[in-house]
Amino acid sequence: MRKECPICKSNTKKHLKTIKFAVPEYFHLPDQYDVVVCDCCGFCYAATEASIEDYDHYYSQCNFYSGVPNEHKWQIEENEKVFELAKAVSNKNGLLLDIGFGKGNLMRILRKGGFSRVCGLDPSKTSVEIMREEGFEVYEGSVFGETVAELKEKCNCVFLIDVLEHLLDPCLAIENILKYMKTGGTLIVSVPNYAALCDTDLYSTYPIIPDQFNQEHINYFSSVSLDNLLKAYGLCRISSEQAQRLEMTDGPELLIAYRYKKSVKESKEERKDNFCSKVLVDYFEKNDMLEQVINRKVTPFVDAGEPVYVWGTGSYAMWLLANTRMNALKIEAFIDNNPTKVGKMLYGKRIISVEELKQDVPILICAMKYSADIENQIKLANLSNIFLVI
Repeated sequence: MRKECPICKSNTKKHLKTIKFAVPEYFHLPDQYDVVVCDCCGFCYAATEASIEDYDHYYSQCNFYSGVPNEHKWQIEENEKVFELAKAVSNKNGLLLDIGFGKGNLMRILRKGGFSRVCGLDPSKTSVEIMREEGFEVYEGSVFGETVAELKEKCNCVFLIDVLEHLLDPCLAIENILKYMKTGGTLIVSVPNYAALCDTDLYSTYPIIPDQFNQEHINYFSSVSLDNLLKAYGLCRISSEQAQRLEMTDGPELLIAYRYKKSVKESKEERKDNFCSKVLVDYFEKNDMLEQVINRKVTPFVDAGEPVYVWGTGSYAMWLLANTRMNALKIEAFIDNNPTKVGKMLYGKRIISVEELKQDVPILICAMKYSADIENQIKLANLSNIFLVI
């Protein structure tokens, strides 16, 4: 079990919330964990019972990202911002390494934008095979595995885009990542800004727990805690005006560039984050109200006792099944557009494709970011099923 703070290694912490999910057995991950705040440095994190080996299994064997090649609008915009920041802080002829590249879309944007040497590291064999077919230099592995000899101390710029929030031991990960970097090289980091969760329109009324607290997100960074982690390893924020103009430091997503100064490691003394945990407590309280809203929507289907389809098998559906009356529904099957999920099981029911569904069974749409797309898909396919967005 993760007993100590991943940043300052303190053992003293305070419980904020227990997060529960209906997790498939083949994930090899626990079905709940406690969100806690470190009494010493203020970092918020998941006190999960999973091990590094458990997460290595999950990210290497349960890769669902490669099954959906197209990106949503917000993902495209994020990659474009990363590209603009990379242009400002890195040489186009330098060696670039994207760690945890997933679908590989950032690598494609970088190569198309003129960066001539773009390579990647990812634990998923499927993702690696796809990118190799496109001619990219990519390697199968994780930040906790052996260093790729061909890349050791050769990278001018390393990308950690939406990765650090997933890593059980971020300190060990940074130590290993630095083995790839040249002194004076750049690390571009993007993570959700948990200190801003309640500032956005998306979460102002009813925040959704699994959007930011799920089986994958186990580190809850603010700009303060991110700096605390990186400065101890000689990684200092780039001070150029152009870089600061392109960075994101106060919105829902942090995007920051750090320069690696190997001989300038700062002390382990952190600036305490006194704000982030307060935001999380507010977020959790608002989420309790959301559960009541969802139960009112679901109850008529529970009371009717008739079969229903649940469209969506991600963290939102898993959270609903563990925390709301969704677990009392007579579920016929789950539906998902991702071909890598079709045929697998969730909550004792098979995941099917849209082509397999019966048109006389109601559909409950359970997707955080893609519900509008699913609605349009149902309408365009002229499906006669009654449907409701949960």
